[in-house]
Amino acid sequence: MQFIKRKHRPEYAAVQREWAVWVKQMEKILPGYGEQNEALHWMVRILTGVRVLYCLFYLIMTFVYGMEKTNAVMTLLGPFIFYGWYMLMLRESPVLTVLMLIGRGASIVWGGVSLLQMSWWLPFPLVFMLVTAAAIEFIEAVFCIYMLFNPLARHTIRLNRAFARGMRVQMPDEVLE
Repeated sequence: MQFIKRKHRPEYAAVQREWAVWVKQMEKILPGYGEQNEALHWMVRILTGVRVLYCLFYLIMTFVYGMEKTNAVMTLLGPFIFYGWYMLMLRESPVLTVLMLIGRGASIVWGGVSLLQMSWWLPFPLVFMLVTAAAIEFIEAVFCIYMLFNPLARHTIRLNRAFARGMRVQMPDEVLE
């Protein structure tokens, strides 16, 4: 069995063509849609990259200080979960964004409490972890607020949702096979 790379699958090419046509149409209706959509996606990539770096540092601290490995595994899964959640936020309802915003606020508190329970650490890594985690959570909360209250971002997400729903309805069966 030979694997076909994603970019060489016929359905990928069909979706990319439809997406290019969609973006051109939306640029006529809403100037700045393409740039806003690209900016939102880049912000998601940057937030995910920062979270990956934080997880690698946390993983190093886990091995250096002999902490439980379950914390490291859960922290390592975090960027994948958040990336999926953010990508879903970029094409679904604002309810997901509100839930993420609430989660960010709660995570600042619970994450700080759980890190403070590790007081047997050296103070410098502990302070660094607390400040870094709080900064990441705060930036993610600001991103959620931006997505909720910026009219262009909200409209871009609505258009992404319309495109995703339209693709589910319009995709011919022979392309899906």
